[in-house]
Amino acid sequence: MNFKNAFIKIQCKHCGKTFKDFKGNHRRFCSRECWSKRNPPLLFYCLNCGKEFKDYITYGRKFCSKKCFGLFKRGCVAWNKGKKGVSEETSRKMSLAQRGRKLFEETKQRISESHRGENAYQWKGDKVGYRGLHRWINRELGRPQKCEFCGKDRLKGHQIHWANKSRKYLRLLTDWVSLCVPCHKEYDKVI
Repeated sequence: MNFKNAFIKIQCKHCGKTFKDFKGNHRRFCSRECWSKRNPPLLFYCLNCGKEFKDYITYGRKFCSKKCFGLFKRGCVAWNKGKKGVSEETSRKMSLAQRGRKLFEETKQRISESHRGENAYQWKGDKVGYRGLHRWINRELGRPQKCEFCGKDRLKGHQIHWANKSRKYLRLLTDWVSLCVPCHKEYDKVI
């Protein structure tokens, strides 16, 4: 990859010094010091205690500390309090009506099937990403516990992985093998 064309020269808006940066970045200052000299902190007043504090306008803090924020929130009414469209009494009755309700096994099965696999609303098929494919493999094949190369058993968490055989990351259950970390590193070196 050629990085020579990726850099451009920029002149600092404060001191005038020229510096290099990637084309995609939109920096205007050569350093944090130049930025803070050009944009000095402003004086604000805490909404809870009224104490003065300095902050940069870009951050927009309204409280001098997390403690003041917590104390202020403690006395406030939640934004959605009473906005459900039903009264507190009706809400309580609806909650009581659902308590102890049991679904039939057939209904549970139908709900489960409607949210999994190709029926799921976010199903991407073969366009799935790396993390999504690994989550799918863990759901379908379960968490591996035994390395298929060296035979180590009772491995958990980050000690064992599902490795892709073809390295094409296809949505095939037969295209995956369970390997411990050392075997996975060796397996990846081979091809």
